[in-house]
Amino acid sequence: MPSQTSLIGLFLLSLLGAGWADQVLAVEFLQNPDFEDEIKKPNWYGAGCKVETSSASFTGLSSAVVTEREDINSFLRQDLTLATGVRYFFSAHVRLMNEMNEKGHQIEMYVGYKIGTLFYEMLLS
Repeated sequence: MPSQTSLIGLFLLSLLGAGWADQVLAVEFLQNPDFEDEIKKPNWYGAGCKVETSSASFTGLSSAVVTEREDINSFLRQDLTLATGVRYFFSAHVRLMNEMNEKGHQIEMYVGYKIGTLFYEMLLS
């Protein structure tokens, strides 16, 4: 089967809050999966937010910290090319950095794909 270019965006949404993600696991699939290297394109980058590394981590030496989010659609992202008919598994450790009891928190993962027009489909919430 031919490959289809798809975009995977890991949207760490905490309803205008801040948080960190540690070791999004995909062996030799994601670039900089443990956030040990500089966070910039073509690996992880912030879409509408500021992303930095932190020494606070679940395992390893670093994690990604997402702050200064412009709105609910601001997120940590990495673009990938996926093969059709292949099953992929992703997991992440997420820590919320602030209390927002009145609004709650929401963590979502989307896949974006382009066939003429760009579409986003929620994978989990």
